[in-house]
This record gives sequence, C-alpha cells and structure tokens, in this order.
Amino acid sequence: MTAEDEESTTPLEALRGYRKALWDEIDHFTQKANASRRYSNILQWTIIVGSVLAAALTTAGAASRSAQDARVIAAITSGVVSVAASAAGFFKYRERGFNEQMTADAIEKHRQAAELSIGEYGSDMSEEERLRLLATNVEIIKDDQRKRELQLEQKSEERGATQGSTGA
Repeated sequence: MTAEDEESTTPLEALRGYRKALWDEIDHFTQKANASRRYSNILQWTIIVGSVLAAALTTAGAASRSAQDARVIAAITSGVVSVAASAAGFFKYRERGFNEQMTADAIEKHRQAAELSIGEYGSDMSEEERLRLLATNVEIIKDDQRKRELQLEQKSEERGATQGSTGA
C-alpha cells in the first residue's frame, strides 16, 4: 500500500479493514493461549511424573545398599522437578493461557455482536457508528490484556528479585 492509497482510504473503509483484521487478532490470541496451555501441561506432567519417579527411586535406593544408580537418577529427577516447578511458577503459563483465551473470546463476542447489530451495537446505529464502537471496545480489551501481561511479568520479576536476595 502506498502513501497515496492510505490518504484515499475513508474512515469507514479503514474501520471495515479493522473489522476484517479482527480474525487475525482472534487467531493470534487463540494460538498464544494454546501454546501457553501446552507449556503449562508439559511442566505440570513433568512435576507430577518426576515427583512420583523420584520418590520411587529414592525408596528403591534406600531398600538396597547396592542401588547407587537409583539414588543418582532420583537426585537428577528431583532437580528436573525443581526446575519445572520454578518455571511454572515464574512464567505462569496457565494464567497467561487463560488471559489470552479470555481476550480472544471477548474480541469474538464483540465482533459477532457488531456484525449482527445486537446488544450495544443495536440496529439503530449506522454502520460507521457500529464499527467505531467495535474498534473502541476491541482496543479496550487489548489494552486490558496488555495490563494483565504486565502484571504477570511484574509479579514474576518481584518473585525472582525476592528469591535472589534471600538466596533461595
């Protein structure tokens, strides 16, 4: 698109383009939510299976004096569980996935309501008024999502700083 094309675009055309681009926004947040949930599930399964395995190996190592290998593997498994638990707590993939899916759902809800002229996008509004309201609401939703992301990052940074200063 050239500078001339941008200048010739009317506000209504720009708003229509914004509405079409919402599909990409919804897909973006849905994909991020799925990835975050996948990371969360992997870490949770690592913690669960690793904890059980470490306990079993520790018991096996204690039962037999010659089971040095079991003790070493138990120690390594315990370390992996600790790292996975720390990563899950620090990066908060579960919360991120929930927030991202909530954002995708909210954008989809507003897009659908504007398309059907229902709710706050009532049929007494012109197309341009509906699209302006849609754009305003979607930008508020996206801004709220950015704030939730920042809040999660700040909590993680605070926790990391606290652990670093206490030596934990």
